[in-house]
Amino acid sequence: MSVSISLVVSTLNEEHNIADCIRSAQELVNEVIVVDMHSDDRTVEIAGSLGATVHLVERRPFVDPTRNFAIAQATGNWILLLDADERLTPKLATELRIIAEKDQADVVTIQFDTYMFGRHIRYSGWQEERHRRFFKKGFLEYPDREIHANPIIIGRQLILDGNKGKIQHFNFQDLRDFIKTINDYTDGESLQLLRSGVKITPLRGAYWGLLHFCRRYLKMRGYKDGMYGFILSVFMGFYWFLAFSKAWERKQRSQK
Repeated sequence: MSVSISLVVSTLNEEHNIADCIRSAQELVNEVIVVDMHSDDRTVEIAGSLGATVHLVERRPFVDPTRNFAIAQATGNWILLLDADERLTPKLATELRIIAEKDQADVVTIQFDTYMFGRHIRYSGWQEERHRRFFKKGFLEYPDREIHANPIIIGRQLILDGNKGKIQHFNFQDLRDFIKTINDYTDGESLQLLRSGVKITPLRGAYWGLLHFCRRYLKMRGYKDGMYGFILSVFMGFYWFLAFSKAWERKQRSQK
């Protein structure tokens, strides 16, 4: 079977990112599929100008529920899944082509280099960031209702050595952007907590938050990222306090 590769990207207001994302993969892929959640900016226009096929879906607070639909629109027998703020390096593109042509795996896990606030974040929980982003169509799917969900995998898996290439993730531009994302994602996280059956109180959220701060700042050596490492560790601890507090508030309102 000949190899055809589809780039699949889900977007919401990504006019500053989408062009670089698509261009980074154009030498590797045969088509580009963009699934957009009714952006208010020029994301759709820019993606279309670069040859992408654009599909519109309802807006969601986080991207995960759109992934299965996005993958289903692709015609390639291999899928490269990127977020708009992620870039494929030429070295990695060459390696992925070899893997596909030699049929070395069904699902490939790729290491990431993460950049936030204009700097490379090497610790704070992001030093071992890996995701399954290259796979044969039909060998991976996402749970529809979960945030940061682990995909369901069928077939042979390959964890790619970081020396063979990484995805570059240009994450939050500034703290305002970071705080907005935390607020959006904890909306979905609070719903998952309610469905999970765990005890829901803000006090429990504070406890989880403290554990996450210690884990990121001490065990994962966030202190080596300087002041931003401290800020990231604090905010990721606050993420869980906020998620539990939102879940508690939802539960209180539902009981009235």
